[in-house]
Amino acid sequence: MGDVAMSSYNIVTLPVAQLRPSEEIELEWAQMLAQVIAEEGRWTQPILVECSQSVIMDGHHRHFCATTLNLSLVPCVLLSYDDPNFGRNLLAR
Repeated sequence: MGDVAMSSYNIVTLPVAQLRPSEEIELEWAQMLAQVIAEEGRWTQPILVECSQSVIMDGHHRHFCATTLNLSLVPCVLLSYDDPNFGRNLLAR
């Protein structure tokens, strides 16, 4: 089976405060990423979020960036752990 394109999923805008982190981050990497996002003025990857509880599935560093940069909304893709593509091809970028 080929890679699943992120473009096959709907991107929605969610409040940063609604998202629930579930992993620790590498602070130094997250700070560098926040600087890049601020300098470039753009967001390139949505945060993957579990649809029923708003738990972050992938994108903890981006969530940190959004908080650090005082963003109120971020692009997200809502998924379920039952999605057959989650963890297989969806996260491979």
